[in-house]
Amino acid sequence: MNLNTVTTVLRPESAHDIAEWRDGYAWLAGGTWLFSEPQLATDTLIDLEGLDWRALEIAPDGLEIASTCRIAELYRFDAPREWAAASLFGACCNALLASFKIWRSGTWPRSAGISVCLCLPGR
Repeated sequence: MNLNTVTTVLRPESAHDIAEWRDGYAWLAGGTWLFSEPQLATDTLIDLEGLDWRALEIAPDGLEIASTCRIAELYRFDAPREWAAASLFGACCNALLASFKIWRSGTWPRSAGISVCLCLPGR
């Protein structure tokens, strides 16, 4: 889907580069959901790729997944054996209706996370 209302793409190098949020802004990580339907109120995309976040990081309270984490990265993640639910990562990735191109460019929280939350179709 073309986003013909978008006139500006910002590429911050730090989260501090976005000092103020205004109507019309939209975060861009992979864009799978963002580009799936018209975004009539959006005129500016803020591309998160330049923030150089680690895709996946094991933290004391679980797994931190960056907004820029690709679906393929989550699928390949080698979780600690004691994580009982870790086998669901691959199952959730496989449940998405997405080509290999989306797996390599689509990000997990915005594409798959929204797909799950909105009950968008999977395989």
